Amino acid sequence: MSFTYDDQIQPILSRFGLDHIARLGSMRIDWPLITALVERWRRETHTFHLPIGEMTPTLEDVCYLLGLPVDGEPITGISDDNWSGEVVEVFGEDDWDTFPPRRLPGTYHLNPEWLRRIFLPANQVGNPDVRPVLAPNSPPELVTRYAQAFMLDLFGSVMFPDHSGYLYSMFLPIIKDVDNPPQLSWATGMLAYLYRGLCHGSTRKTKEIAIPCLFLQIWAWTRFPIGRPQARYFEDGLGERPFGVRWVGEHHFGDVPRGSVAVYRRQFEELRQGEVNWTPYEDIEDQFPELCRAPNNKELFFYEGPLIWFWIVEGYTTRRVMRQFNKLQTVPPPLLTVEDHFHEIKHSGLSNDDWELVHAESIESLSRI
Repeated sequence: MSFTYDDQIQPILSRFGLDHIARLGSMRIDWPLITALVERWRRETHTFHLPIGEMTPTLEDVCYLLGLPVDGEPITGISDDNWSGEVVEVFGEDDWDTFPPRRLPGTYHLNPEWLRRIFLPANQVGNPDVRPVLAPNSPPELVTRYAQAFMLDLFGSVMFPDHSGYLYSMFLPIIKDVDNPPQLSWATGMLAYLYRGLCHGSTRKTKEIAIPCLFLQIWAWTRFPIGRPQARYFEDGLGERPFGVRWVGEHHFGDVPRGSVAVYRRQFEELRQGEVNWTPYEDIEDQFPELCRAPNNKELFFYEGPLIWFWIVEGYTTRRVMRQFNKLQTVPPPLLTVEDHFHEIKHSGLSNDDWELVHAESIESLSRI
């Protein structure tokens, strides 16, 4: 991320349900590991096919690893539009001629460099090594603007990265009201985005992929010994932090074989039942953040149906991976609950589509999420 987390924006991020993932930290992505996983993804089932059976990231994983809420409204709205007016309303900036990006701020994408320079001293604007920071005891208006810029950076860098490197302007209406923000199911939205990216990346002609890699890597390290460093140990337990905090910071790999796709391919091919951590969260759930311990989470983890993120609709079927919930795996259902033609829906070339209306039937089937 370009923006630095500051305790002054914590109350705002907490109201959005983004405080825990914002404080999680960063790590170097092991691209050979990501590649070896993508090769085993099957878009027909939304699972990784492994010698020990099928496995997949679930809503439970997103909630416990990142501290994102499961309960809430689907992430929808208008995607293809000119959001220039929203940019001016949120950030109060309209001097675009002084910094001409490839695209004007607020059209479909928002230039992250343009956003970054708002919070930099004039003599540091051209220095790519300087990160925006929030001065101590900043006025509330500046704290709010910084928190909004931070969230856009979080979406574009960690949760919903795009091939272009630009940030999605369509989140501007969502982050505009910091006092009464919408209560969204960030977990279902990010899982939908991950599934779509994996489905696209697993096709033969695809050469690049846009997925929340940090989450996928944390999930893989939590479940498999392949390429995994030593987990951080906290004497006082997790202390109201998500499980993913165990994998951030400085990594120590010891003699773990790693570093090439060929090595990881062979390790996945030789994977055995006893090497998989099927229930990594067992007996420590009381250490997770409060939102992870919401009374209805246990029921929502077993939800089956569509996952929604703007134009993306992906099927979610927990009955294919019941061992990940410490339950008996029976013969899984043969078909997904969402038809395959949803894979073909794209945002490019469409104008002002309100995805809440387009996917009204699918959203209705979300019932309690």
